[in-house]
Amino acid sequence: AENDCADSSESAAGLQGIFSQPPFNQPARVYDYKSEEECDRHVSIFQECIHSVHDVSPVGFAALKVTALGNPELLERMSTMIVEVKNLFAKFQPENGSGGLISREEFAQCYRQHFHVDADHLEAVIESLDPNDTGVVDFISFA
Repeated sequence: AENDCADSSESAAGLQGIFSQPPFNQPARVYDYKSEEECDRHVSIFQECIHSVHDVSPVGFAALKVTALGNPELLERMSTMIVEVKNLFAKFQPENGSGGLISREEFAQCYRQHFHVDADHLEAVIESLDPNDTGVVDFISFA
């Protein structure tokens, strides 16, 4: 829709900060990062959108473009971090698969293989990942 009205000078002025032809292979528009304050305003708007959708349809969803929430380079680094955490969690899971759950014992064994820590530190990590003492660590807690 933005492209349909980009010919008028009034509409083009409203599109400042958008690189319509980024200098690299990018399929979507890339927005110029301005400030953390602007990103914080976007967070507030996004929260209002989510609450509005919930008020209209409690099982509905709001699609949000997270690139408006912060510096694109930081978002890319966060995305990479999420992928790597998921990969590490997959290494902790037993070979037969466990539906995203790892027993405390399996977690402790794998943790010791990847990290050199004392027993007290390991117990503190497990307690933080399974605070309700369910006996398992799930991906959401791990991430």
